Formats: sequence, C-alpha cells, structure tokens
Amino acid sequence: MCPKIPKKVLDEIHNTIKYVWEYDIKYDYDKNMLLKEDTLKNSLYFHIRTRLGSLLEKYNIMIFTEFNTDKFRHSGFRADMVIAQMNLDKKEKFWGDCVEKFISVIEIKFKGDFKTAPDIIYEDYKKTKEYIKSLDLGDNCHYYVATIWECYPDSKWWLDKETKWAKGNLTELNADFNSKNEMSFYVKEH
Repeated sequence: MCPKIPKKVLDEIHNTIKYVWEYDIKYDYDKNMLLKEDTLKNSLYFHIRTRLGSLLEKYNIMIFTEFNTDKFRHSGFRADMVIAQMNLDKKEKFWGDCVEKFISVIEIKFKGDFKTAPDIIYEDYKKTKEYIKSLDLGDNCHYYVATIWECYPDSKWWLDKETKWAKGNLTELNADFNSKNEMSFYVKEH
C-alpha cells in the first residue's frame, strides 16, 4: 500500500528542485564540476536525493534517469529524469512497471554557444508539451525543463508565446551568461 502524498510534500519537492537549481547546481557550475548534460543530470539527481532523502523514503518516492517504461513505453519518448512514487507491494516482473504516481518529469539540456543549441533546447519544450497533452501522467505531475546554455541571451525565457498548455504545469530552470559575464541561474514558473 502506498502512503498518500500530502500537497505540502509535493510543494516541498517542487521548492527543493527550484532551490537545487538556483544554489546547488550554480555552485557546481561555478566550481567547474559540470561538463555537458550527463554531469548536470548526475548533479541534479544527487542534490535532489540528498536534500529530500528521508521524505523520499517515507513516501516510497524514487528518482529515475533515462526513464522509458510505464506510460512512456511505446510512446517514443524517454524522460531525462522522473520522480515517481512506487508501489512496493505490486508484483510486477519489472520494477519500472510499479509506478503508483508520477510527481515530476525533468528534461535537461547543457549546450555551448553554437547556432543549433536553440533548436535542440526547443525540442525539449515540444517533448514536454507532448508529455502533458498525451501521456496522462496525473493531475499532480509537474514538469521542468532545465537548461544551461553557455551563451549571452541575458535571461531569456524560452516560452514567450502561447503557453496555455504550460500554465500551472511547467517550470523553466534556466542558466546563461548575464551582462556581467557571469553564469546566472534563474527560475520561471508558468
């Protein structure tokens, strides 16, 4: 039996993800601990799990990377990171089929300053939009697009146009160089 996850716990997970982005990931970046997307993904995983350890354990919540099972199976999608409540009593042959509830889906990009980066980053937004529209991951699932782009857009928001699909569902975790030539980490909720 899975324990019911109170809204305050979902809020704590959400606030922790934002905090990790603005402080822990920024620290790791500033200390040259991040190199490309995989180390960024590892760092996010480490900091979220470290900060939420006992809470995750209490509610049977797990963090998985490169997730392509359960509702993602046969969809053509693989999420960079998923936070999900697992049913420890479910008798499935494969652990990935024991998801009780999806809590968060995170798409991650780390790109240098080159011309194709925006198109690749926008692909994660299109992918996230499809998750929201077609995968039915539950009303309380929250989506994130985490992007470090080593360029100078000076705090560009990726979704400036029609974003009704993102309202209440999506948080942008962005980082790019500001006008002082410093990497700036910031959050925008839709």
